[in-house]
Amino acid sequence: MRARYRDGSRSRAVEVTPEGGGAYRVTIDDASLTLSAEALDDGRMRITGPDGVTVVEVTAVGSQRSSVKRAVANAMGPAARAPSRRRCPGS
Repeated sequence: MRARYRDGSRSRAVEVTPEGGGAYRVTIDDASLTLSAEALDDGRMRITGPDGVTVVEVTAVGSQRSSVKRAVANAMGPAARAPSRRRCPGS
């Protein structure tokens, strides 16, 4: 999957490629890493990356699923991190 999203005044590119077994290669701009994702109850997901585990709630805002893109950016560390918010209506 490839997409673009707004991060403040910037436009960012993200590409997510399945690697099997619940693992995904995630590339935001030129930074890349492998994350695992596990579906939990009530629309939540557990995302595990090099900095640990983040549990997110996936919320639909129009056609966006902003919580997941924010969690992926957070898991990628400071180089890709947008302002930290768990739920991002309207972003």
